[in-house]
Amino acid sequence: METEPIKQNRTILIIAIVIAVIAIVSLTVSTTITGGTIIKKVSCYDKDDCNDHNEATEDSCKNPATEYSLCINKPVN
Repeated sequence: METEPIKQNRTILIIAIVIAVIAIVSLTVSTTITGGTIIKKVSCYDKDDCNDHNEATEDSCKNPATEYSLCINKPVN
């Protein structure tokens, strides 16, 4: 049977480990999440932003100047 000081030391050690794990997790999460807001980047404002310098493609910008913008470089047939 364990003595009282050994039980106390074990309890303190377990609490310290739990606190350390919580601290590490909170530091990791706080550097990857920006207040719950995801900031999306605009990919293009017009077709000139999508120029891939390939004469064999037609460059266009879908949903220009929005967070849903997308460059499309379609092969010319």
